[in-house]
Parts: sequence; structure tokens; C-alpha cells
Amino acid sequence: MTILISAAIAYHALGLAVIPMRGKKPACRRWKPFQTASPPPATVRRWFGPRGPKGVTGIAVVLGAGSGDLCCRDFDTPAKYEQWSVRNPELAQVLPTARTRRGYHVYAVLPGQRLTGAEEGELRAIGGYVVLPPSAHPEGGTYAWIIPLLTLPPRVDAAVFFDGDRATESTETTESTECTDRKTEKTEEMCALAGSSPSLRTLPSRSSATATTTSAPTESARAQSEMLTPEVEAAVAATLPTEVGQRHKRVFSLARHLKGIPALREASFRELRPIVRLWHQRALKVIGTKLFDETWIDFTRAWTRVRWPKGASSMDKIISQALADSPPACAAHFEVEGVRMLVSICRALQRAAGDQPFFLSCRTAAPYLGVDHTTASRWLWLLQVEEIIAVVTVGGQKTTARKASRYRYIPSD
Repeated sequence: MTILISAAIAYHALGLAVIPMRGKKPACRRWKPFQTASPPPATVRRWFGPRGPKGVTGIAVVLGAGSGDLCCRDFDTPAKYEQWSVRNPELAQVLPTARTRRGYHVYAVLPGQRLTGAEEGELRAIGGYVVLPPSAHPEGGTYAWIIPLLTLPPRVDAAVFFDGDRATESTETTESTECTDRKTEKTEEMCALAGSSPSLRTLPSRSSATATTTSAPTESARAQSEMLTPEVEAAVAATLPTEVGQRHKRVFSLARHLKGIPALREASFRELRPIVRLWHQRALKVIGTKLFDETWIDFTRAWTRVRWPKGASSMDKIISQALADSPPACAAHFEVEGVRMLVSICRALQRAAGDQPFFLSCRTAAPYLGVDHTTASRWLWLLQVEEIIAVVTVGGQKTTARKASRYRYIPSD
């Protein structure tokens, strides 16, 4: 469920109207209202959280204006997709593409488009929904991106998307689409994932192509797809800013989260760059700094400075363990439980730091102690007076980035 909620939040941040799925059926009571408007963020979190519907196995996007006019060409066999991609190499190499259990889903933006049938693959559009990666398929396996969707897909002309296939507009209404889906389960999985892009372009037609034979995704797209594992998607979703002014802090948090993934701890900057670009693109709607170069510089500096990766060896776990242990003997005379807890935290951080001083700020300690940062600051001062900790380097504020003080824990216990 953790991976699903992270993915759902990330999809929603891209501008998609996402809903929970139980197998191939929506797990929420109503989904059609989201054809015109995306659900509130709180609703998405509830759907995929512990208080949401039971038995959620996946995520779907509701098609229509609520998801940026997203459409999907559903190829129910690999052979049909290959035939289309050979004739349309430009589209096949750039349009977001997901592998399903039987075939492929290819995504683009076609405003006002409804369900249509075609010789090589039908078009899923207004009036339906489609299952998204990393959802589980009820017959086994999971949906997976071949060419990941990093921003809203390009806007293309329907004639170009179909490229001469026989396309006939469905005579079914939006209300009857649900019935059609029940009759044909293989087409119940509908359109795909999108994002928000400041400018949409129309792709060239096949006549202007320079490539003529390949139908496989480009090597760069493959490499990018390989980096975007469920763990990476979760890290990106968990660190996205929610308002202006958070970019710098959230970039550092992204570095911590990624360094907490064992497969990435020794990753090169070349390998990490596609992940950071994905984060930046999803954060563009909120952050004030629009240039990727600035985010990339901040990330590379943060990566080299991370001392406590998110995960098994992170400060979170160290402090949590400290609070579970019995307080040191030197803390027994304090009447306030929070002060005794702070002594335990300082002891644990010193043990983790070895012979080096440990970092701790009042703002970091406050949430664990259940107090505000002003109270935490007073308690840190008290521990100095009582000669339980000693300041090695005084922290402060340099430009917009606060720096934590460094301490040593003095008692030998």
C-alpha cells in the first residue's frame, strides 16, 4: 500500500484524476464526477491510506478534462503494437508507453476525444478510466512503464495518432461505457498517466520522419525507466514541495531518501540526474525557481553532505530507538519527561557518530519530544548547563539555510 499511495500522490501532482482500484473495478463509490475535476488531495490520501477502501490493488486515471484530456491507445497484443510502432517510429519513441499483461498502452493528449475503435488498437478516452503502473493485474504481474511519463504527453491530432487505421466513433454514451467495459474486460483498463507541461506541441506526421525502422524505446528512455523503480517513485512523491520556499529543503530531503535506497547509495551523478529531473518537473507547479540547473546544483551538494540517509541508518531510526530505550542514569534527576528523552537522544546520536561530534537542532528534536522548537532549545541549553552535552560548533542561519549545532555527549554511560 505504501508504494501505491506514493504513486497515487505523484500522479495526482501531475494533474491526473486518480481513483483506487480493486482488481479491474473502482474501489470508490463514484468515479464519473472526476471526468471533469480531479479529486482533492485529502481524498486521494484517504483512498490509498489505512482508512481507505478494503482490498485496493491498484490505481486508475479517470479520462476527460479532469486529467488534462488524456487519451490512451490500447493495443491488446504485442504484435499489434509492433505493427503500429514500425509505421510511426517518431511517436513510438517519445509517447509514454506502459506494458500491460497482454499488450501495451500508449498515451497522448486529444481534447474532446471519445471512445473509438481501430484495426490495431482502440482509443480509450472520455467516459472511462485506465489502470496505471505499478498496479497489480488480477491475473498476475504488474503494469510497468516502458517509456515513463514525466510530464503531460504531447497533444497530437487523432488522424496522426491512428495513422490511417479504420477508426469509427463509438455510438455509446458516457453512461453506457461502463456496460461496454463489463462486456469486454480486456478493454476495461483505459488511459494512462499524465503531467502538467507549460507548452504542448503537435508531433510531426510519419511523412516527416527521419527514422524508419525501429519500434523499440530509445536507450536513454530505457535507462530512465530502469531508474524509476517503485522505491524511487515513493521517494520523489514523499519529498515534493507543497508551497513556494520549500524547494531547497525538499531537495535535501530527496537526497536523504535516495541515499536510503541500497541500490542507489553508490550511484553516480549521471545515474541520479534523471531522477532529480523527474522531481523538478513534478515540482514546477509549486517552486519559484524554474531552472533545473539550480535544483541540480543544490541536489549534488546535498548528496555529498547527507550524513543520515532515510532508512535503516537514518536519524529517524536512531532517535526512535533512543526513545524506546531506558534513559541514562544522568537523566534520572530531571522532573520533565521530555528532558529525560532528550538526554537519551543525545546519547544515541553520540554513539552513532563515534568519535565525531553529532549534529542536532532544536527544530529537529522538537517533533520527537512533542514540543515546539523554542522549548526544545531551552532544554538543550539546560543539558549544557548540567554538563551532559557540550557545544562543539554553534549553529545558526546562513542565508536561507539553517545550520544545526554540533555537540558532544559527556557522560560515559
